[in-house]
Amino acid sequence: MAQNSLNNIPGNGDFNALQRVSRLRRRIASGGLWAMMLLLLGLAATAVAQPDVTITLTEPDTAQFPTVRLRIMTADAQSAPLPEDQFTSLTLRENGVPVPDFDLQFVPVGIDAVFVLDADETMAYEDGAGGTRLDQVKESIRRYANRFMSPAGLDRISIVVPDGADGRFLIQDESDPQAVIAAIDAYDPELAAEAPVNEMLQRAIAHLDDLPEDDRFQTILLYSDGNKLSQQLDYPALAESPAPIYTAVLGGLPTQTAVANADALSAPTRAFYLTMPFAEESDPVFLLWQRQGNQPQISYQSFLRESGRYPVSINIGPLAASVALDLTLESPQVVWQLAEPAIRRTGDAPDTPLEELQPGTVALPVQIIWPDGIARELTAVTFTVNGQLQPQVTTPQPDENGVFQVEWPVQTTGTGAYDLQVSVADALGFTAVSEVQIVTVAEERPSLPTPTPAPTPTPPPAAVFVEEAARLPRQVLLLLLAGLGLLAIALALLRLWQKRGRQKAAAAAAAQQQAALQAKATPAADVAPPAPPLPAYLVWPDGDKEPVEITGENVLIGRDPAVVDIALADRSVSRLHARIRQRHGRYWLYDEGSEMGTFLNHDRLGLSPKPLQNGDEVRFGRVALRFSLTR
Repeated sequence: MAQNSLNNIPGNGDFNALQRVSRLRRRIASGGLWAMMLLLLGLAATAVAQPDVTITLTEPDTAQFPTVRLRIMTADAQSAPLPEDQFTSLTLRENGVPVPDFDLQFVPVGIDAVFVLDADETMAYEDGAGGTRLDQVKESIRRYANRFMSPAGLDRISIVVPDGADGRFLIQDESDPQAVIAAIDAYDPELAAEAPVNEMLQRAIAHLDDLPEDDRFQTILLYSDGNKLSQQLDYPALAESPAPIYTAVLGGLPTQTAVANADALSAPTRAFYLTMPFAEESDPVFLLWQRQGNQPQISYQSFLRESGRYPVSINIGPLAASVALDLTLESPQVVWQLAEPAIRRTGDAPDTPLEELQPGTVALPVQIIWPDGIARELTAVTFTVNGQLQPQVTTPQPDENGVFQVEWPVQTTGTGAYDLQVSVADALGFTAVSEVQIVTVAEERPSLPTPTPAPTPTPPPAAVFVEEAARLPRQVLLLLLAGLGLLAIALALLRLWQKRGRQKAAAAAAAQQQAALQAKATPAADVAPPAPPLPAYLVWPDGDKEPVEITGENVLIGRDPAVVDIALADRSVSRLHARIRQRHGRYWLYDEGSEMGTFLNHDRLGLSPKPLQNGDEVRFGRVALRFSLTR
């Protein structure tokens, strides 16, 4: 059967000649992988001096600016990259200024490859190489997956096979080598007379074009008998492919027609063809792909500090390339991230000293935002409380979410409202200042215990008294009776004295009533009006402003002039903050549910009002005043 299949191959000689050629090719292939690598290196090295070598710089990566990274993609006439030793002559410029210090490393980036199977009836031929041509194609793909495919999953592999008018994807963008092997092993087609190879190639090109732009090497490998390609392919359209199209001509003795057809397809796309009687003959293509999957990357520290569009260029001997660096730099933004603007310092005893209240140090979270998307190191962080610097042990750095913390030592911080502000400077010299954050501190200690009153003695019942008296000795009983007699005499004298007192009181009342009747008969003189309450003032502590007089019995205090009688223009003061009422000649201070609190002598008011005394310190939010009965 193998002989019959060979006789059907157009242009093949006798079977013995085919076997001799196959053995020769196998010996060349068994000459080792190193021979093929040296051949490729020699071809690529000569490409530097050729005018058709292309160099492309990827878009500069500024995610960690001022560190800039960009990769270099090179390709000769067959899309092979330059060898590593050619990069020793590389020079770099940024905005026309030489950059002497840069780092060059080869980094794995992977490739995008599409295998296209021209699986027509010729793939059932056996060429004396062991198995059919389809078996050799499967083994070729298996070799790539096992030996050349990225073990890190960076390569994306697709396979297009005949199916209908345009073919179909057997797998698409697969990064697992074992999944590629499993897919090709399971492929068992019914081979038709012809496959829609032109449409399949166009499908592969369109797929690569739709992939995300990530500056990777993209390529196509066509497995084909090659003899009918000139009748099937639209060469001018395929020549426009941005991806090189390599061709593996199947069979032991390909015809001149098949070779010419393959070359006409591959050469215009900066690729080459090879003949593949055995699977290992495709290794040179896979070696080239593997080298393209590891690209040289330049890293350097930029000296740019302003937004703009700047050229970055390189030279490798006579070769040159450049790319635009679009740089946007903006100052960061700093925002407080407090869960609540209040700190409670507590003690275990009613007399706990201020310095021993807990917590003694408070960590306050701050969010830093990078509008330009370039996170960078902070070189300085300044934290102030009421304008006073709070030194930090080290310069805090934001985490991956852009949050850092500042430490506030509050050991000597008592009840009150405090203005907090933080400013930063970054490695590029940009600065930012936060809004003022008002934070209240409250001291909390347990109250003094209430003394327990002494219990009231319960007199014994009369029956018990009589019973106990009966048990007393006779002499004691006589003394007790004598005492009771004396007590009865004393009670009688007391009653007599009270009766005389009531009589004297009745006489005095009668005299007073008589005087009242006489007063009614006499015209009364003008009665003096009650004395007005003493005037009161709210005095500014520095004395730089006029005292605020408290007029009226109910004075409202707040920030909104349309609502209150005394307006205090400060953000810590609520629209309606507090009130002062005058009752029975005294002044009382009320809190009206203010957010930042009303304080009397450093104690925050609750629901109950507190009386005001001359000289009391009164604070509304952070506005401190003194209550005074004089100007």
